[in-house]
Amino acid sequence: MNRAMTLSCKSQVVKVLLPRIVSAMALVCSLAGAARAWDSSDTTVEELSTLSSALVTPHTPWARPAAAGPLRVLWFVASPQEGMQTAAREAAELRQRLDMDLDVVFEHVYYTPHFFGGLAGMRRISRLLDEPHDLFVFQHMTPVKVPTWPDEAGERFAKQVREGAGVLIIGHDVNKPGKDAVDPIAAREETAVDGFLTGVPVEKAATFGKGRVLQVTAPPFIPFDRDWEVAFDRWQERLVRAADQTGTELAIETEPGQFIETSAALVELLDEVDHPRLGANLDIGHAVCMGENPADSVRLLGRRLKHLHLEDIKDRRHYHLIPGLGDMDFASVRQALDEVGYSRAAAVELYTYADEPDRAVREAFAALSPLFMP
Repeated sequence: MNRAMTLSCKSQVVKVLLPRIVSAMALVCSLAGAARAWDSSDTTVEELSTLSSALVTPHTPWARPAAAGPLRVLWFVASPQEGMQTAAREAAELRQRLDMDLDVVFEHVYYTPHFFGGLAGMRRISRLLDEPHDLFVFQHMTPVKVPTWPDEAGERFAKQVREGAGVLIIGHDVNKPGKDAVDPIAAREETAVDGFLTGVPVEKAATFGKGRVLQVTAPPFIPFDRDWEVAFDRWQERLVRAADQTGTELAIETEPGQFIETSAALVELLDEVDHPRLGANLDIGHAVCMGENPADSVRLLGRRLKHLHLEDIKDRRHYHLIPGLGDMDFASVRQALDEVGYSRAAAVELYTYADEPDRAVREAFAALSPLFMP
């Protein structure tokens, strides 16, 4: 074969293969773009992002149930690998110990770091941020990862923190943030660590508006050894306190026959502890049982009052009655509440009518709504 024939053959091969090579390269580029813009159905992402409670491990329910009800928590967790492995187990473990309604968002690596579900995952974050939260947790990632799309999700996150939601950051970013990433709460101001957190491995404490921000060390590696469950439970107890530090309040109730029986004794205790998140839950029936005028008890507790229990009492006997069936002067209690500026919740406590709940609700509402409903 001479040189001319060789060149001619090569030319034909190029003509045949070149279009196919170009098409293949275009397909590769298309697939790469699809990886970046990966989308799934919203329903599928929601189902696969829901943590199961089926596996119950040895644990101490440090704050479950919580007196003020469950915390509404949005938990962001990152993995540096393809797939989440067991990274989200930290959230499941804490839910066993801390009363919370929990939603989890996953970031993992598929060529590049992204939220699970791609665009559907980011839309899910936006929907979740439409709901109010008590606490945002970032595990192995920081708030700089909160997306701006869609609908300025990062700004809505910052607004909730500014208005009082807490932020708990566990560890640091295991996946490097993008070059254009912006921390929505970058303007937070560092503060001293509260004494309530003694023993908790806090790296930084800060405030952002009314919200508190805590950063603690990454979860420790606890080897499988004798008493490993105890070591892990202690770590989780520290997380409970860190999560609680971001906003949960504690109210102590006086109780006839118990350690703190009277409003005066409770005031003495609260003044000695002197913590802004520790206050009083006044059960007005208990006050009557102890010979107090409940209106005076309201005035004595004043700014310390964080919650209220309402029921009627007759002849100072400790038996909760439907309002209107005892000796309680509810009008004077309402007047005292107005005087001290109380605007928090009140619960009608009628556990004594477990067999007649409809009657108890109906009659209590009729008796109290003229005084307590706006």
